[in-house]
Amino acid sequence: CTYSLAVNFNPEATVYDLSCIFRRASAKAAVFGNLRDCNAFLDANGNKVFDPSTEYNSTTNTVGYYVFVYPPDETGYVLTEAAAGGLLCQDTISLQTGGETGTVGVKTSFEDTFLRTTVSASMSTPFTTIATEMVSSGKVSDYDTSSAAVCAYMIPCIPCELVVQTFHGCTASNCVD
Repeated sequence: CTYSLAVNFNPEATVYDLSCIFRRASAKAAVFGNLRDCNAFLDANGNKVFDPSTEYNSTTNTVGYYVFVYPPDETGYVLTEAAAGGLLCQDTISLQTGGETGTVGVKTSFEDTFLRTTVSASMSTPFTTIATEMVSSGKVSDYDTSSAAVCAYMIPCIPCELVVQTFHGCTASNCVD
């Protein structure tokens, strides 16, 4: 493999043989709806500020999806913030429910707020932000524990009789206040 970002990069290789294997961060960013036009980046130095010369990034698309490759030795959290050029991250539900298209949105910059998740996560939300902060601050030792705590203490139970449509079966045993 001749590509330096690949896990199996070979500096002595001279021919690209399609054997490269990459690490990638890919997820959806969402608050109420999917966030579009946001900068998602690997905060390798932990300063919570995008450093374009050293950190890998991608802009979220219209359905909130981002993907970028990063070197195998890089570590850190993925942060989602306002994109470069002064664009606001826009919440797609906010845009659908009123306001002027292009000016209604959820700004998620470091000065106001940002989303944080792990590189292997499939979502970047306010809940993943809380869970990763619990681990990084040492409040809990692992992501399973932090996720369970977020679910137990922050997500309200909706009584089963009020649920019209659900992705998961709602029964008395999994719907407890």
